[in-house]
Amino acid sequence: LDERWSEWAAALADEPTTRRWLTVMAHSGDSQWWLLGGGLLWWRGRGRRREFGRRLVLTTAAAGAVSGSLKELVRRPRPVGGVRLLHLDFDRHSFPSGHATRVSALAMALGPLMPGWARGLLGLWSAAVGASRVLLGVHFISDILGGFVIGGVAGWLLSADRFLARRRSD
Repeated sequence: LDERWSEWAAALADEPTTRRWLTVMAHSGDSQWWLLGGGLLWWRGRGRRREFGRRLVLTTAAAGAVSGSLKELVRRPRPVGGVRLLHLDFDRHSFPSGHATRVSALAMALGPLMPGWARGLLGLWSAAVGASRVLLGVHFISDILGGFVIGGVAGWLLSADRFLARRRSD
């Protein structure tokens, strides 16, 4: 059922302009952007900006470690015939989606530092990144849902930990 629904969803996005927009959305969740931006904020920022950058880097790295480890354990093949994206040559496994794990972990870890409207936008962006991965045919729906759950739990644990908790001196 998961494979059938995922194939049906991927068939909806067959128009070239739609695929281009979906590809941009899918790549907006790539780890290098978040590591670079977070690293710059952590290095050059002050106060809340520095804390924000630290959370970006540490959460992105932790989510990558968790999803990468689980992919090696589960070894679920990706859907056949999906769009070729930048990182698929070395990332052959599908479950859990690293992008879904990352964006949901970021939403949970960064949420406490953001106003409500920004948390809402972050949630919508997370959903759009996950949907784009299915619509491009590079993940099954269960890969995305599993990534959201795993990343959400990881982000929640990280944000509750002293390691990511905001320092009172900032």
